[in-house]
Amino acid sequence: TRVRSSAASDVYKRQGVPYVLFLGDDEIAGNVVGCKDMASGEQTTLPFDETLAIIQKGLAQRSEGTVIVE
Repeated sequence: TRVRSSAASDVYKRQGVPYVLFLGDDEIAGNVVGCKDMASGEQTTLPFDETLAIIQKGLAQRSEGTVIVE
């Protein structure tokens, strides 16, 4: 249900989980993976290799740190 999903999403955010992947019957049938970026809230449904590339790029950017501009 939506409430359960929202509650789980809040837990993932608090725990610092960067991405959540969704792989249900529809995704399997479509040969795709659902992916939610927990920092931005952006959700995509793309082939596995494209999803992996997005995650790798995002994790690399996060490991570089945040630039503060005043």
